[in-house]
Amino acid sequence: MVQIIKEFSNRTEYKVLRKYIDIKEVSVEELTKGILIVPGIVLLKMNLLQIKKLNTWLENSSNQLILLPNWMEVDLSKIFDTSIKIQIEKKNTVYAGDINCNYLVNGKFQDVFFYNDSGNLGVNYRNNTSSGIITIITLPLLDYKLSMNHDVFRDMLFNCFIKATDSLSIDIQENDEFVLGREHEYVLIFLDSGYGLKKENSKLVKQYFGVEVSENQFEKIVKDLREDEYIIEQNISDKGRELISNKKLRAFVKFLRGRKEKDEWN
Repeated sequence: MVQIIKEFSNRTEYKVLRKYIDIKEVSVEELTKGILIVPGIVLLKMNLLQIKKLNTWLENSSNQLILLPNWMEVDLSKIFDTSIKIQIEKKNTVYAGDINCNYLVNGKFQDVFFYNDSGNLGVNYRNNTSSGIITIITLPLLDYKLSMNHDVFRDMLFNCFIKATDSLSIDIQENDEFVLGREHEYVLIFLDSGYGLKKENSKLVKQYFGVEVSENQFEKIVKDLREDEYIIEQNISDKGRELISNKKLRAFVKFLRGRKEKDEWN
């Protein structure tokens, strides 16, 4: 169950979220087991009683709080029960491709799923084994002005959901019939960025897009793309590049190409 705070249901972030998935409006007092999505700016408008209720809800290991833009600078360890310091830092030079993220998540995290050279853009934090997960994201996944990226943003958000909600995630189907999915687009993005088709690159799909792809699945995706002529031999075809342009994915290619060039210099 994906829930939002009823009191703030008219915010533009929630309007975008409704295009991604069915949601339930609840008050903090009415929260049930599942996922709660809250823009950072909304969190800072909640009163002390609501914050207390939210911390109580997070004591259940089945619950997940997803915090995402819009943000302001804040010390989240003063709001939630945490054993480490978690800070949202404003930094206008943080980009993912052409997308300005504006903020970083600072802290010592064991589970970082979005990051670049500037720092952490997406993390999971669990205070202890019996508590829920706090997922903190600075990528603007619900920004209405970036509608050309909403298909990719939706999948990135879905893949942040905890495994207890597998029915909401997007899985790679193991069947013989080829259907072009997001995972195929991700492989084309990496290929067009110059990363090649080594099966070890399956780990990069997880690193940059949060999607778990095994080496065997990666090889099957490449086989699909070759058979449908999105890839010719070891290179992306004109058909593949046309798909990237039509899907408005060029910003991701630019970002990954820049990251690859920087890694080669280091």
